[in-house]
Parts: sequence; C-alpha cells; structure tokens
Amino acid sequence: MLNGAVATANRYETRQNRPMASAAAKKLSENAWAALGEALATFQWYKPQFETMIRARFGDAPELLSRLNFADPKRRVTAELIAGLRSNELRYQPIVLDALIALAEVDGDFQHLARLDDGAEKVTAARQALAQVKTATDRYSELTAERERIRSEFDARSVTNEAQRMHDGTLSDLLGQFMTMHSSPNPQQRGRDFEAFLNTLFTLWDLAPRAAYSLDHEQIDGAFTFRTDDYLLEARWWNEPLQPKELNDFKVKVDSKARNTLGLCIAVSGFTAGAIANHSRGQTPLILMDGADLVPVLEGRIGLDEVLERKRRHAAETGEPMFRAMNG
Repeated sequence: MLNGAVATANRYETRQNRPMASAAAKKLSENAWAALGEALATFQWYKPQFETMIRARFGDAPELLSRLNFADPKRRVTAELIAGLRSNELRYQPIVLDALIALAEVDGDFQHLARLDDGAEKVTAARQALAQVKTATDRYSELTAERERIRSEFDARSVTNEAQRMHDGTLSDLLGQFMTMHSSPNPQQRGRDFEAFLNTLFTLWDLAPRAAYSLDHEQIDGAFTFRTDDYLLEARWWNEPLQPKELNDFKVKVDSKARNTLGLCIAVSGFTAGAIANHSRGQTPLILMDGADLVPVLEGRIGLDEVLERKRRHAAETGEPMFRAMNG
C-alpha cells in the first residue's frame, strides 16, 4: 500500500510540475482570464452541474478546490477559483490551458441551456463566452500546442512506466518461484516447474519461447528466438554440476537441426570444469548459463537479453561457451 501511495504521489507531482517551464514562459492576458471566468459562469446553469464541471476541469489542483464553497453564487465561486489560479500562475498555467482547450471544444448549441426559462438569453451569453475562449486559445496557440505535446509525452511515458511496473512485478514473482523451487522435495516436479518458469521468463523478453516437445527418440526442453538466431533449450536442475556427457548429448541435438541453430543450456547447479573445457575447443554452437547467471536477471540488475548477447558474443569471439555476463 505504501509503495502504491508513493507511486501515486509521484505521478501527481510529475503531472503538476513537468510542464511548468515550457508552458508558463508567457503569462495569460486579462482577456484570457476573463474568457475563462465567463465560460465557467455561463456554460452550466444549475449548481450541481457547475460543480461537476469545475471539479473535472481543475481536479489537478485539489488544494484550490478545497477552498471553494459551491453553495455560494457561481460567479463568486468562479472568482475565488481564478484568484487562486492567478496567485501562482507559474504552477497552475498548464491546468488553465487544459481547461481552456476543453472549454473551447464544448458544443455551441447549449441545448441544456436552451430548455430553461429565458433559454435564448442563456444560450447567447454562453456562446459569447465560448467565442472568447476560442479567441484566447487561438492567441495562445503556441502555448496550447506545447501543452498538448507535453501531455502526449506524459501519456506515452505513463504507458511505458506501467509496462515497466508489470515487467518488474513479473520478475519479482519469478524470483519468489525460483527461491521456492530450491526447497522442492521432488526433483521431477521441480524440473517440470523449472521449464514452465523459463517459458514465462523468456516470454517476458519477447523471445517467442516454445514449450518442451518431443521428436523421434528425442526430447527437447524448449526453443526460442533471440535476435535473428533460433535456439534449442536444455534445462537442468540437478543437485550436481553437469558432466561432459550431458553437454555432448545436447550438442548432438543442436548439430542435428538447421545449420544456424544454437543451443542454450541452463544448469542451475552449473557445469564441471571438464564439461566446459570439452566445449571450449574451436567453434561451439552452445552457450551456458547457471543459477548465478539467473539471479541478477530475476533481481532486475541485468536484462536477460543483455546476458544472452554478452554470452553469445563471447562464444563467437573466443569459442568458450561459459561467460559470466555480470562481470563482462
């Protein structure tokens, strides 16, 4: 709850403060403020609808709204609101520009006013106020255009931030699963859980993973695509490091596929020195990862894509399939 509250506060602070420098470079004229006041006072007749409009347009300035008594006459409420906005225009101008933009787009028919007593007079007053608002937004077109640009950037950044939060949340869940699997009493179940775990991890990096599948006399733990290369996956969670035989068998699987197929072997308990040495002679289609490589990925200290790229490049340059990416 605390983290959520902090995030909400940060978003509010960002929304309030980001546009200041560019949007407030030029102060609004008396005519612009007058147009705003007249529009707020005439666009709605009944107080409940008037209050709803005010709160909708100025919800990003709750400290000003809290001072208003909506039981007072509309023009008094409007005057007090504008006085508060003008008292710190540097801060509130982006909100005012947003309000002017929104008010300029109101339907000029004002049918809700036309149905009232003296409706024609009320519509005329509202249309005159609308014309003033449009004149103001035209005059400050550069400011409003800049405000729209900033708002679009903020919205795009909000989408990106939300995606990052979801990404981080999934990583946190995976780290918890990884730690839980360490205490699993059933090695066979742990192996199946590990394959599903890796499938989720690879999906998080858009690696288009394929779950385990079988061919004639051959079991493949999975497959995925990274950059332009296709990889077979071998996943092992044994209590002991992998011996040369296990890597030899995996290399046979990789070599029997298409020419450019590579192989990623993930062994949580690592590999013996002999297994690594046997596959560090000449060209190798394999890259190797162990539990020490997975943990920093799950902790968000390095991306899975960067780990794979560093390992692949090291193997291509040296012929060595094992490389500690966090130290590279």
